[in-house]
Amino acid sequence: MSRIFLLCVLVLLITPVNAAPVSKTEPVPLEARVRVISAPELWRWLQSSQPPLLINALSRIEFAIQHIPGSINIPASKVATTEQLPARKDAPLVFYCMGLKCNYSRFAVEAALKRGYTQVVWFRGGIPEWRQFDYPLWINPVYAKIRVRKLSCAEVNALLDKPPAQRPFVLDVRPDWLTPPQWFLPDSVQIPTYALDRLLDRLPADRPILLTDVAMRQSVVGGKYLIHKGFDVLGVVRGGLQGARGRGCKHLQPRPRQLLGAAHAPVEQVKQEAKP
Repeated sequence: MSRIFLLCVLVLLITPVNAAPVSKTEPVPLEARVRVISAPELWRWLQSSQPPLLINALSRIEFAIQHIPGSINIPASKVATTEQLPARKDAPLVFYCMGLKCNYSRFAVEAALKRGYTQVVWFRGGIPEWRQFDYPLWINPVYAKIRVRKLSCAEVNALLDKPPAQRPFVLDVRPDWLTPPQWFLPDSVQIPTYALDRLLDRLPADRPILLTDVAMRQSVVGGKYLIHKGFDVLGVVRGGLQGARGRGCKHLQPRPRQLLGAAHAPVEQVKQEAKP
């Protein structure tokens, strides 16, 4: 009996009181750390006597094509270092880009928070939501007239089946912060849209250009810009390369031949920093 008693005491001594599994602290979502506003809320705020500083976080090219009137352009990659932001850390800042699947405004909001700004607001719906309510949107009339062909996988396959000397120059304009797994067309050169305007000299003037990205969100913009600059643009891959294998695009590889103009460099690819 004494042995059983001693064994019970020993078990009680080595068992932690109220033992519970240690829980890891989950990161707080950005939506819970900043105010997220709708298009009507932003519209009323902009019409008030104390409007916020409205910031388009897209590239210079995308801002030049369309933007909400009254906004300024600070690309997401520049928010951490720009001098365009107010000196007052309590100044209200509203960031936007191209909607729920556009991460430029998300990165811009994060960067502003890290700089100590306390009134950072996220217009997450961006231009797509703004247009749903028919609010004023400045659209560049020159770019509005430019049409970019959207090529099927069959058309892309035919172009890339040609001998190397007859193939187009393949330009991928997706952001450089995306992480694998990704797919690229063979021999493609990746220049993110935000760097395209300062890297025009890297593009061949004597070869037709085929543009692509992940989901056709940047490629059409890049195509319009290059056509405006006089380049021979064949078109863009319709729908981008997301799910392209299932649509019949047979020429795919896990990385581009070269990445130019990298500002974020989170992916293991060949990188060559471009001079500003």
